[in-house]
Amino acid sequence: MQQSSHEQAEGSAASGAAETAQLQARRLALLSKVAAQLLLHERPEELLNGLFEEISAQLGLEVYFNFLLAPCGDYLFLGSYAGVSEALASSIQRLELGQAVCGTVARERQPQVVENVQDRSDELTTLIRSLGITAYVCHPLLARDRLLGTLSFGTRQRPSFEPDEVELMRTVCDQVAAALERARLISELVEKGREAQEARAAAETASRTKDEFLATLSHELRTPLTPVLLAVQKLGSDPRLPLELRPELERMRRNVEVEARLIDDLLDLTRIARGKIQLHSEVVDVHGLLAHAVEICEADLARKGIRLHFEPRAGESWVWGDPARLEQIFWNLLSNGIKFTDPGGEVFLRTENEPDGGLRVEVADTGVGIDPEALPRIFEAFEQGSAQMTRRFGGLGLGLAISKTLADLHGGSIEARSEGRGRGTTFTVRLRTLSRPKEETAPGECRCPAASCRSHILLVEDHADTADALAELLRLAGHRVIVAGTIEQALARAQEAQEDGGIDLVISDLGLPDGSGLDLMPRLRSLYGLKGIALSGYGMDEDLQRSREAGFELHLTKPVSPQRLTEAISRVSAISEQ
Repeated sequence: MQQSSHEQAEGSAASGAAETAQLQARRLALLSKVAAQLLLHERPEELLNGLFEEISAQLGLEVYFNFLLAPCGDYLFLGSYAGVSEALASSIQRLELGQAVCGTVARERQPQVVENVQDRSDELTTLIRSLGITAYVCHPLLARDRLLGTLSFGTRQRPSFEPDEVELMRTVCDQVAAALERARLISELVEKGREAQEARAAAETASRTKDEFLATLSHELRTPLTPVLLAVQKLGSDPRLPLELRPELERMRRNVEVEARLIDDLLDLTRIARGKIQLHSEVVDVHGLLAHAVEICEADLARKGIRLHFEPRAGESWVWGDPARLEQIFWNLLSNGIKFTDPGGEVFLRTENEPDGGLRVEVADTGVGIDPEALPRIFEAFEQGSAQMTRRFGGLGLGLAISKTLADLHGGSIEARSEGRGRGTTFTVRLRTLSRPKEETAPGECRCPAASCRSHILLVEDHADTADALAELLRLAGHRVIVAGTIEQALARAQEAQEDGGIDLVISDLGLPDGSGLDLMPRLRSLYGLKGIALSGYGMDEDLQRSREAGFELHLTKPVSPQRLTEAISRVSAISEQ
């Protein structure tokens, strides 16, 4: 039975619709594949030849050109191509903006569809006519209005493209543009990351170099101060010294200590800037620290005839903190009050417990005071109120800035009050208190019997003047002292001393001609079980940490006073007795 013409038409229409659906499905699959490949590949421009083969299989294409915009933005260069000879490709490696179809598309940022190419005679199509192209489509590669280049397709088989074919090529071009932009951004981020990493490495190297320079500078400045300070204090304690020379010796001592303090302040400022101040906290009595700070300042008080009123009224004065750093705060405030108070004035040092249980320490003076406009800046580095104040009183203006940082690190606070010029200044430090510990042992108190604190000491110091001064000081204190200038000598002296009861304690410099005290100490501990004190001009936190890791019980920074050295020996001897 034959089909009617109507049925045949319906069948033909159904067949056509099926073919159209299949075609659309193939093209959607193609777009999906193209998108996936472009997005997953780090360098999408390398995929264009393979993608073109797949596109041309569906659209009947023979030629494609991918021109990219030069970094300067003035011309296009050929990135990839297919369907033409290498000789021809080499002749069109560069296109000016506005030259040929692709240059025009790049300049105007608008796509062009050129049909019936071989029937045209205009200059615009000269190039593609010479290639035998009959229909040509070129799209700008745009990403967020940024021109990346152009992508064009051509055929030699037919004079025009269907609208859906042009749309397919446009979609492919958009996908290529997006992939190229993504790759560019990733490359840019990687490059910036590399530059940032290099900059970070350079900054770290510069920081290490600066630290090494500061450490070396500190060492070179401190080391000569030690024999001077020890000699001054030795002469000052000699009753045969004429009275008229004592003020000169006191002036020398004071200036040596001021120079050492300036070195410490500069190093502390560096630590603050890098966030590298470390606290070695324990339960400590603030009253004991204040008493020691007062003791340090006695000579300056006497020299200026300033009366100090020490009123430790607080019933609870124990805190959790670093004894050395807390004492540094109190010494800074006391010395600041003495410095800015005229001869014959007064300084008041008081403690009180606050209602919330905290501890308040006040240092008040009758000195020059602070102008109201300068008061908010008083804790800034290098700030002393005015250039005139700096010229009159000297110093770098670092003590208060360092003290504020140290107070903050202890969870406390520090503030300044003044009613103006000539009306004195009051500094208030607030700290959290702890319950009084069961066992109260003053910092540096020796627990061993007096006789046992007279030790047999191995002193390792290559600076001859320092070695002589330290050895004499230690012998005057009743210790037996063996001196070595190198690691080799120290090991030999320690071995020889075994026949005479052995060494009790090692005091060693870190920088030695044949190595480091950091290498010597572990060997002496391993061979003889010795305790040690590091004595060095290197005083950065890293130096203290390395000393502890090497086995030293304490690290003293030059110049060292007889009192500090005696206290250190007592503490280490007490540890040995436990």
